[in-house]
Amino acid sequence: MKREIAKDPWQINLDNYRRILSLRLQESGKENVLRAIRILERRDDVVSATPNFYEVFQHAIGDHDTFSSMRAHGIPSNQWGLSQIDAARAWGITRGSNEVIVGVMDTGIDANHNDLRSRLMNNLASDLTSENHRLTDPDGHGTHVAGTIAAQGGLSYGLAPNIRLVSLRVLYGNGRAAPVRYQINAIAHAIRYNIRILNFSGGGTSNDPDRLQAIKHFPGIFIASAGNDNRNNDTHSQPHFPSSHRLPNLISVGASDSNDNRARWGGILGINRSGSNYGLRTVCVFAPGVGIRGSLPDNRAGNLTGTSMAAPFVAGIAAMIQSVRPDLRENTKRAIIMQTVDQSSSFQNISVSGGRVNAYHAVRFAMGLSYGATWIFGKYITPGTYNMSIQDTQINL
Repeated sequence: MKREIAKDPWQINLDNYRRILSLRLQESGKENVLRAIRILERRDDVVSATPNFYEVFQHAIGDHDTFSSMRAHGIPSNQWGLSQIDAARAWGITRGSNEVIVGVMDTGIDANHNDLRSRLMNNLASDLTSENHRLTDPDGHGTHVAGTIAAQGGLSYGLAPNIRLVSLRVLYGNGRAAPVRYQINAIAHAIRYNIRILNFSGGGTSNDPDRLQAIKHFPGIFIASAGNDNRNNDTHSQPHFPSSHRLPNLISVGASDSNDNRARWGGILGINRSGSNYGLRTVCVFAPGVGIRGSLPDNRAGNLTGTSMAAPFVAGIAAMIQSVRPDLRENTKRAIIMQTVDQSSSFQNISVSGGRVNAYHAVRFAMGLSYGATWIFGKYITPGTYNMSIQDTQINL
């Protein structure tokens, strides 16, 4: 293949800008695919050859019902996740800004939802799949994720309601697996339009090398759900991807419950329960992920559970940091999110950070204000006021 920048931005390999070919075999089956890959890899003009992996979104269970509750301290009582991560105090500093854009790589976003439509940049939205649902969400999963990030507060509340959202449809609805190449195309789209934060609440066991290169070369923060397989991504023979990639611009998010434990769900009398994946080296942080209230298509709201619901809380925090400190490097923003978690023995040995995210601590840290904390720069600090001047070189993981 001639090494040149493809005229069509959807057909470029983000690593070396080489043209990508998609081949369909006359005979299907695993052995035929592997044989074709071996033949292609022997060619001098082929850089790499991989299967066309398929993946799904990462929510586990949910109930779709009507939203109604009393507001307490600015947060509805049934939106416990916002309270848990100290959203009210973070809102005293920022609710995000109109200049910050978050791309939602998911099943789509309902463009007519009252809580979201003023936040959507529909001119940049794209359906990267082979279907045609550009400004809709035939499943509801993506709309729920978007609501956690930036819903306006009619039926559901988002963490950063003043930022903008772009729908990048890469997943099918109803749990049908979609090709990984859609995700690669979405990352290319984000680079083209300078979208610096991406949320992907999906994945699977396919370690696709082209997606790895795409994320590695994405000049922003990539937030990924850790998976709902109740397994250790560090040691399992089939860890969850892309969350298990250890990259300086990727934040892998596990799900926590209202008691600040690793989320578990399903099963009878505690038997055969499922839960959030974990990993001392492969899961960066935990965030609320059980019974999370979010937007749903047709101006509805409902509760969903899973690491899919946890990841957008982290995307919201990243957007808030971007709003107050756009000058910081991406790895610094990532480090701030991980260094300002609320420490808990529940998460010490199952995540890199050892805690559950805290929006207020992260935003205040980013601004360089006086800060009382117990975990900064990888060591314990006596509680109290700790004065600091944030510099890109101060935070290392």
